[in-house]
Amino acid sequence: MPITVKCPSCSTPMSAPDQMAGQMVRCPNCSATLQVPAASAPNSGPSASAPPGASAGAGPATKSRKGLYIGLGVAGALLLMCCCGGGGSWGVYYSFFRAEKNENVTKDNFDKLKLDMTLDEIEKVLGPGKPTTLDDVKAAYKNEKQDKLDHVNAEHAVMIDRKADYRWQNGDTFIFAIFSGPAKENGKAAYLAYVKPLSGETNVVSHGSVPK
Repeated sequence: MPITVKCPSCSTPMSAPDQMAGQMVRCPNCSATLQVPAASAPNSGPSASAPPGASAGAGPATKSRKGLYIGLGVAGALLLMCCCGGGGSWGVYYSFFRAEKNENVTKDNFDKLKLDMTLDEIEKVLGPGKPTTLDDVKAAYKNEKQDKLDHVNAEHAVMIDRKADYRWQNGDTFIFAIFSGPAKENGKAAYLAYVKPLSGETNVVSHGSVPK
């Protein structure tokens, strides 16, 4: 069964497959690191609230078994994705369950963005952004070959470290803004990209260049 995890820094609730118990993961909301706790042992004794003589196949028990089957199916699907999807298992899990919705993330709104805009100016068009993580980059460029993904990852990693890389997401569509300096310190947009994974390829429209 999935393990419930709560970020100690921002209190974001998350779930993790039980095979990740004891592993260190990163919060998708604030990037704080935390350890997935061990799964709780199931209660093998009879339910104290069950009425005497209740049939084991009665309605509540049937619903409980149905929920168990669904949970096991989800955990099995997660395990399959982690084994076959490539990359870190937490990143695959995050991209599958934590896809965000932001209806401002459209090609028309991207066309309204200009180089040299500040983060505040961009957020007036797209709404609040979030600092980019490498899981975001992997999700946006998931259809690219490994050498291309490695190159894009390397560029973003440098700017993430400088706190100069922000993103906006709607499902599997991303808009990235990379700034000349820390975004919260009035850095100016030096690179803007609209990235949408398509069947077997990636649609990328970009302006400017990533600072060196």
